[in-house]
Amino acid sequence: MTLQKSVLQEYDRELELVQKHVLDLFWEYDRMSSAGQSSLNKLAKLVEVPTEMEIQKDWKQYMADTA
Repeated sequence: MTLQKSVLQEYDRELELVQKHVLDLFWEYDRMSSAGQSSLNKLAKLVEVPTEMEIQKDWKQYMADTA
């Protein structure tokens, strides 16, 4: 394995961990200040996970499709 491939694999592992933690923070979304919510949504976009608005939209679509 080349050093470059090893570095990329480590980056991918760390990115997945950050994504998991960002998603976990959405459980506290309603308790956050508006500034905290805004920051979380910005972080979500940076690490390519759904924002609160996208999560709500997907949930509403799922509920409509299964009703």
